[in-house]
This record gives sequence, structure tokens and C-alpha cells, in this order.
Amino acid sequence: MAINDVQKFNRFYKEVSLGKEALHFLTKKSLPYGATLAKKVLDSVSFNHGQVTTVVPKELADQVLNRSVQEFDFSIYSSLESATKIRELESGDIDPIDRFWIFPMIQEFVQENSKRICIIEDHELTVNDRFFKEWDGKIMVFENEVYHLLDGLSIEKISETFGFVGSWTFICILTSWPNENLVEKNVLTMDTISDLAKLTEKIIIAAFDHEGYLVWQK
Repeated sequence: MAINDVQKFNRFYKEVSLGKEALHFLTKKSLPYGATLAKKVLDSVSFNHGQVTTVVPKELADQVLNRSVQEFDFSIYSSLESATKIRELESGDIDPIDRFWIFPMIQEFVQENSKRICIIEDHELTVNDRFFKEWDGKIMVFENEVYHLLDGLSIEKISETFGFVGSWTFICILTSWPNENLVEKNVLTMDTISDLAKLTEKIIIAAFDHEGYLVWQK
């Protein structure tokens, strides 16, 4: 990652701390529509003890702060004047927010401890889907639900996995294995899902018509 690109990103983008409207969107408009893990996280995590943030172009920061709960579903880029400058940061099909904020966040989290993992729900994929057999990434299953597992891989593999997930309701859980014996397992039990939910430290969900993210963290 060239330092010049990082400088550009920091020049055009800003991390914004959000309030109760963003928390409401997470807990009422996103997680309830997730798979079993997301629903267990909703039941297990004390969200009021955390903070929700997002990253947006600097000129849109005030607009995001004034959003209602419903508006986190909608694009914020229609009035963006610096779109041409921001496109200078793009690398192929990788959005700069992914490349400079989300992907490094995931990589840093999972590499900090051997038990830490990132789990992405895939609501479009089932165990009977031919794409399930063709995908070479790490996958875990619970009944007919499919979860993608990221556990210390490169930025490139994180990017590839994000690109593969077809779910409109995008939910990504950063948590830890409850014990070392589960690290190589690829079939989840309800007990394991409950433990993973309780150990959740960060949650990443899609927002702004999939043009950005909200991140909750303890």
C-alpha cells in the first residue's frame, strides 16, 4: 500500500462517531434480519457499552451525523462534489473505504490473537449450492446456513471474500473462538454460536445503500 494512497485517503475521508440513530439501525434494521449468529449477537451483546462509527468523505460528515434511522439505508453520495478526486484512490473494483479502513481493520484484529476470527454471514449461499463446492475460501456451516471465516489472511483474501459474498444484508462479526479445540472445526453447533456471540468485539454492517459501513465496537 503506497503511502501516497494513504495520505490521499486521510485527506478526503473522515471517521465519524455516530449516536443512537446508528445504534438503532444496527439493532433494529440489520441484525434482526441476519442468520442465527447475528440473532444470537443481538441477544448477547450489551450495545450501549460500545460505539458506532463510519468513514465517509469529509464533506459529507455533517450530513451523516444528522441522519435519521431510516436514512442509513440510503446513498449519501449523490451530492458529492469531490467524487473525481476520490476516484483517484480506487484500485480496480476495490472501494477505498474497503481498502484503507475495513480490510486493514479485519486483518489487524485477527492477527492480534490466534483465537480471533472474522465471520461473514452469507444469506445467498447454501450447502447445496454449486458455488459452495467451488469456493476455495474457509467456510463454516450451521444447519443450512453458510458463514465465511477469515482468520489472519492477506488483504487480498479478505477482498476476495467480500467480493464473493452476495448477501444484501451484509453482517460481519469479529469475535474469538471460545477454546482452541474449535479452531479447525467447520461445522458449528448452537453452543458454539452462542459462545461466539458472547465474545463479539466488533460488528461491521453495510449502510448507505452498500456504499459504506457502520462499525460497532466495544
